[in-house]
Amino acid sequence: MFDATKFTEQAYNAQKHGNIKPMPSEQPRASGMSQFEPRPAISLFDNALMARSGRPTTTSLADPEPSAFYPARSELLTTLPHEPDLNTLIELSKDWWKSAPHRFPELFSIEEIAHGNWRTVLKQKLSLANPAETAKVSIWTVISIERLDGNVLLYSTFQDPTALASLGPRILPVIDRVVVFDDDIGTTLSGLECLLLLSRYHCNHGRLQKAWHLCRRAIDFSISTGIHHVPIETGIAHQRRAEVWQAACFLDSYLSLLLGLPHGIRDSRLQLRDKGGPEMQNTPQGTRLVYGQITSIIDNVIDRNQKALEESEFLLSILQIDRELRSLFNDVDTKRWEASSASSDPHTQEAFERIEAYSLLHLVQALLHLPLMLKCIGNRDKGMCQFSYEASIGSSRQALVAYKYLRVGLRLDPYLCTMLDLQAFMMSVLLLLHLMGRRIERTAASTAEHLPEEDVRDWKSVTEVTDILRQVSKDQPASSVATQALEVLDLLIRAKNISDGDIMCPQSKANGGTGCHAKIDVPCFGDITLVSGIRENVCFCTTSAVEPEKIPSSCASSDPGRHVSRLDPSIFDITLPSPHDNAAAFDGNWNVLRGHVASIVAEFEN
Repeated sequence: MFDATKFTEQAYNAQKHGNIKPMPSEQPRASGMSQFEPRPAISLFDNALMARSGRPTTTSLADPEPSAFYPARSELLTTLPHEPDLNTLIELSKDWWKSAPHRFPELFSIEEIAHGNWRTVLKQKLSLANPAETAKVSIWTVISIERLDGNVLLYSTFQDPTALASLGPRILPVIDRVVVFDDDIGTTLSGLECLLLLSRYHCNHGRLQKAWHLCRRAIDFSISTGIHHVPIETGIAHQRRAEVWQAACFLDSYLSLLLGLPHGIRDSRLQLRDKGGPEMQNTPQGTRLVYGQITSIIDNVIDRNQKALEESEFLLSILQIDRELRSLFNDVDTKRWEASSASSDPHTQEAFERIEAYSLLHLVQALLHLPLMLKCIGNRDKGMCQFSYEASIGSSRQALVAYKYLRVGLRLDPYLCTMLDLQAFMMSVLLLLHLMGRRIERTAASTAEHLPEEDVRDWKSVTEVTDILRQVSKDQPASSVATQALEVLDLLIRAKNISDGDIMCPQSKANGGTGCHAKIDVPCFGDITLVSGIRENVCFCTTSAVEPEKIPSSCASSDPGRHVSRLDPSIFDITLPSPHDNAAAFDGNWNVLRGHVASIVAEFEN
């Protein structure tokens, strides 16, 4: 049995007497200044008249660690759970970590978890001198505790459940002080990985602004230590650094897109390769290549959003980025994306990664076309916005299908679904806006009051997502993102159309006809107040004598009071693959993947 208390004492004595070996992964980095010295003050002393001699003075990731590391590391070690609770936690969590390592790649490499047991891996990391490695184990511990069923801590499973339940609030401030705000530790390779792990952790809790700041700090540290010069397609020696750099670039771009902020840095090496080039072939690094190119496209969308463009320039930029995005869809074959051999079901894990990428691509496409889509809502003649309108709506449909397949069909662990829930919320609101706009179009054209088949499917898709969020929001611990998303979607689905000649809604009448308004909490963004737009008089009252627009009974949301402890795939037209079903493995073709995501995908592809 792994005795953490005894090991902590041994580690402290070893570090006290200087017997801890340097981290094997932190070897001197290759210089990124082989052609010229970019620092003007230093370049003055490196020319034909005089030159520097000896070892460069640039900061290296392998520089000796100062003694100040040791007290901080001891503080982290003493905060970890004691035995036998730590062993119990390892036993309860090891299967979960085997099935979901791709979400936290900075914690463990595939090689580490493929052949060694978890106690050995954790013990090895705790033996390293860098406090950032100890902090990574601490983050592993916090995540392992948080993803457990809340009832586990109420039983006699652990000797000190109170200490486990309060670990996050106690240890995260220590990690901030020891790693995040200590430049000496934060600039090490392990420190950069720890910053990215913390950023992912805060994303998982819907704290996007905090996650963005941590990611931006990781990028700043990476640049200051030269990691951004490491070749993208590199050998084993620099692979870890290249992976850290690409992960930081992607996470920064993804969060910046959602938050409406500029991206941190543009790396031209991540741009889309030429069609058929050798870089596009399937390799074990295929996943990183795909996400690197998605990063480049997201950066283009961000640049478009940050510029004040003329209407013609704006449309041209959309078409150019859309072409790059479609090229990525068509040219990137993910057939050989590799899952961990240690996974109990590698085909299902492979499906997780592929469908998450598939959903992300559709999210990016929907957000790319969103400005023009919003501009023409409710207009029968959409003019030059027609292409963007159809592309945005089509991508939102596909993204929701992928979400339902991940959430219900493949039963992705709820702890990993926070950002997926946010994406599904955004795509659902987009579809609801489309449906409200269609209602305006039908009213303007005085057409019969029946919903076209396509609208029926869209209502059904949105209400199914709402049902999923309703059930998830009742789980313990509850997801704040899912809970807030549910409240907003319920409000929008209940929104009532008050035409000019109809009875005034109760709230508007009480306010002297000044209009109806509602205060909502947008997941991850805080509260805003909704009022009717200029195109339609919408009532957001939770209680009203006015009848809401009728939704087909087949699309109606399930009883809000009903709680289903386990999401049932049969409710959502999802075909759940068996562990050995070829449908779970896929063949790497995006078009075939669409067919496997769910049976209703074909209805949306025209």
